[in-house]
Amino acid sequence: FYNPGTIDTIYTFDHCNIRTKAYATYSSLNNCIVNTSPLFFDISSDSYELMGSSPCIDAGAISILSSDIKGEIRPVGLSNDIGCYEFQ
Repeated sequence: FYNPGTIDTIYTFDHCNIRTKAYATYSSLNNCIVNTSPLFFDISSDSYELMGSSPCIDAGAISILSSDIKGEIRPVGLSNDIGCYEFQ
């Protein structure tokens, strides 16, 4: 999202990986990973699957979704991974 600072808007983020500027303020960052690389497998080839050392693994919220975008079972670990791919 982009807020040029001219609009008074309140954002709430929950269980996400977010990159932000130091001066940005939010009403709520709940269980978020801030300014840390998600460690995607190979973004130069448009592969946004997570590497085994990604901080996004097991950092998502439990949801009603029982599979990821590829149809793989989720969650595999303690919780869902952040993003559309579950690390297998």
